[in-house]
Amino acid sequence: MLRTATRRRPTRTLQAILRSKAMPAPVEGWDASSALANMKETRAVQLKNWFPQPGYVEVRKGYEWHSWDLGSSPKTVSAIEVSTTSSLLANETEGFVLDFTTAYAGIKYESANTLTSNAHGYTNGTPVKIHAATTMPAGLSTTRVYYVIEATTNTFKLSKSVGGNPVEITSTGSGTITVYEVDEPEVETLAIWQGPTNSKMIAAAGGVLWDVTSNEAAMLSKTSGTINRWQWCNHTTSAGAFLFMVNGTDAPLHYNGTTWTAPTITGITVADAVNVISHKKRLWFVLKDTTKGAYLGTEAVAGAASTFEFGSLFTRGGYLLALATWTRDGGSGSDDYFVAISSRGQVAVYQGTDPASANTWALVGVFDVPTPIGRRCFTRFGGDVLLTTVEGVFPLSQLLSVDQSQSDRVAISARISSAFNEAALSYQTLFGWEACVYSKGTRLIVNIPTAENSTAKQYVMNTLTGAWCEFDNHNANTWVVFNDNLYFAGNAGDVYKADTGRADIDTPIVAVGQTAYSAFGAANVKRFSMVKPLVTATGTNRPALGLSSDFVETSTLSTPIAVAETGRSVWDGGALWDGGAVWGGSDVVQSSEWTSIPAIGTFGSIKFQAQTGTAVGGDVWSLAVWGTSFWGSDAATTEEMKIQGFVLLHEVGEYI
Repeated sequence: MLRTATRRRPTRTLQAILRSKAMPAPVEGWDASSALANMKETRAVQLKNWFPQPGYVEVRKGYEWHSWDLGSSPKTVSAIEVSTTSSLLANETEGFVLDFTTAYAGIKYESANTLTSNAHGYTNGTPVKIHAATTMPAGLSTTRVYYVIEATTNTFKLSKSVGGNPVEITSTGSGTITVYEVDEPEVETLAIWQGPTNSKMIAAAGGVLWDVTSNEAAMLSKTSGTINRWQWCNHTTSAGAFLFMVNGTDAPLHYNGTTWTAPTITGITVADAVNVISHKKRLWFVLKDTTKGAYLGTEAVAGAASTFEFGSLFTRGGYLLALATWTRDGGSGSDDYFVAISSRGQVAVYQGTDPASANTWALVGVFDVPTPIGRRCFTRFGGDVLLTTVEGVFPLSQLLSVDQSQSDRVAISARISSAFNEAALSYQTLFGWEACVYSKGTRLIVNIPTAENSTAKQYVMNTLTGAWCEFDNHNANTWVVFNDNLYFAGNAGDVYKADTGRADIDTPIVAVGQTAYSAFGAANVKRFSMVKPLVTATGTNRPALGLSSDFVETSTLSTPIAVAETGRSVWDGGALWDGGAVWGGSDVVQSSEWTSIPAIGTFGSIKFQAQTGTAVGGDVWSLAVWGTSFWGSDAATTEEMKIQGFVLLHEVGEYI
């Protein structure tokens, strides 16, 4: 029998299939909790210095100097030996001064222009400034930096230059005269006095409280003591509006907008007061390293204090850490509840007005919560209170309604839980943890010190969407909102206005982001070829782009060659977005240039990096050509860089 011939199957020609994929910008922000292979496409693997908005991500703004020349080592001047001549001629070379108002020319007394401050500790060449409580000595200025010359143990003179001639002082001035060294110590507290019609900002640094209200050199306001880590609150009474400050070491102080006072408080060791709040017209204090609180009478800022013991409620041990007022609706209208938290994570909640009476003061409950971080663990957030802990940031309204084992479900920081827990594990003992709500910028800023009084980073949440990102290059100890604007201060000894301009002083802002990884609907290998970012930017600014594949971050970035559009911006060869409206005005353009990003893998993630700010040394930055000319040193103007999404081209096939 003959075998039937086998028919050969025709050879199939394999063709690459080019596909495009539209990808949204990571508007849901940084995700540090989901698995990389299962992350929502609207989230980001990393998002540093990109702030997520409801429809796009944008490079954050920078910061600028607000107040400077803060100092330390304040010394009271007990006597000033003034100049005794009136018409003077100084010989700069020979170092003597001649008086021609008398019949005889003579050399000025060596003691003239001498300041006396016993055991001042200054050495020749020390930069100093001078402050007068009432009237400055004639010949001296509050705004000028002077240099110590001819220093002895108890006396010194001042010069306008290092080793120069003494400044002529022709009157002693009036009020307390203080000299301080201009050495820019770390600023560890920013506080706000809030009056009925105006307000002031106060900074604590170098054992001094400084008036930093205005955009100018700081003005010495009060020599304050030995440490600068103050807790504070505003307390309004029939006698006026007061800023009340305590630090657990120095005597408490209050300020009425004009005068600082160390109030007389009896019944407690006043220097033990380490935290303070105003609750239902009473000042409450935490007494350092105890389980006791203390309170004053209604509307009082001084007088007899009564103590209140929380120890029996804190079954985990520890000490009383902080206090807060929490506004909530208990079913019969809103009320302010009193909240006390222990260092071990137990919260006691009280309702009422007068702790001395059982009829007007009652315990609502005691709740176990994650361990809080630092004395500044509470932050007002609308009517709620946020608590910063080792497990994240929680609103009390949610946290106290669940068992501690379920607390992760109600953390507003849940999307970045792994990063937050890692930061807490590494840095929780460092000073500088603090949360700040910046309503105008729709931000919650959590300051995280990474080296005490040295470096810090911030985890930042959009309060409209709950999306997170990370900021760097703000080495802050403390943040505050003053007259609706955001300020911070810290380790460089200055106070800065944040969220302004296009650079961090004169340092460009580098923003790095990376979208969620995606398999693009198929778990086979792909060749990625080009990407087009949908960008709104000032001038010809463009982000640099790359493609990370299979969970390995790329270090190769390419930048599209930007061509500024005139008139309307056209996308994809003629299709106008939003009816042809130009976003942001004539200085802002839209673009969608293709960029080559060759890569092979099953999963892909777009990495995008941008830089705004000042070009350094006249060089073109390595990542992109920004505009048609170098910017110079003007970093105060606004620069826009927004990404709405991406279009990615890739080829799919079994044999690629």
